[in-house]
Amino acid sequence: MLSKTHIAIGVASSLTIMAPETIQELCPIVIGASVGSILCDIDCKIGVSKDAVLGRTIATILSVAALYIDIVAHGSMFEYFMQTHIISLVLGLLIILITGYFARESEHRGFSHSLMAFGLYGIGIFLFSKPVLLGFIIGFASHLMLDVLTYRPVQLFYPREKGVSLKICKSKSPLNTVIMIFGYIWLIAVCVLYYQHFLVLLPKRG
Repeated sequence: MLSKTHIAIGVASSLTIMAPETIQELCPIVIGASVGSILCDIDCKIGVSKDAVLGRTIATILSVAALYIDIVAHGSMFEYFMQTHIISLVLGLLIILITGYFARESEHRGFSHSLMAFGLYGIGIFLFSKPVLLGFIIGFASHLMLDVLTYRPVQLFYPREKGVSLKICKSKSPLNTVIMIFGYIWLIAVCVLYYQHFLVLLPKRG
C-alpha cells in the first residue's frame, strides 16, 4: 500500500478507537499514529521512492504541528518529558534509533515489518514518550495489516524467511485507491464529528 493510504487509515483508526476528549489527548494520538503508520517503510530509500518522501513529509508535518500544540497547551507529552528521568528517555531513544537503523538496512518488508521490530519500537517508545504509545501501536498494526493484503510477502515472524501475504491486491492497484479514499473520508468524518467538541476546549481570547 502507498504512504497516503497508510497514514489515512492509521490516523483515522487511532482517533476512532481512542476517541480523544481533550486537545491534550488528541496530540499524542496524532503523533503516534502518524509515525507508526509509516515507520515500517523506513526501509524504502529516499532516492528511490517518491512515495516514501511524501509519506515522511506528511507524517512530519502532522507530528510537528501536534507537538507544538502539546507544548503550548502543556499537554501529556510535555508533562511526560518534564517528569521522566533522563536515563529512561535516553534508553528509550537508543532502542528506537538502533531498531530504526537495522530496519532501514533490511530488505523491504523484512525486519522493518516484523513483530520483532514492532515490539522493540514499542519498548523504546514506552520509555521515551509513553503518551504516544497507543496511537503508535494502532498505526503500526494498521500498516502491517494493509501490507499483508498485497502480493509481496511480509516477514511478520522475522527471522523466519517465509512471509505472510493474502494476495488480494497490488500496492498500486485500484483497490489501494479505494482504500485510500475510504481512509480519508473516514478521517474527515472523525475530524468533523469531534470538531465542535475540540473547538469548545480551545482557550477563549480576551
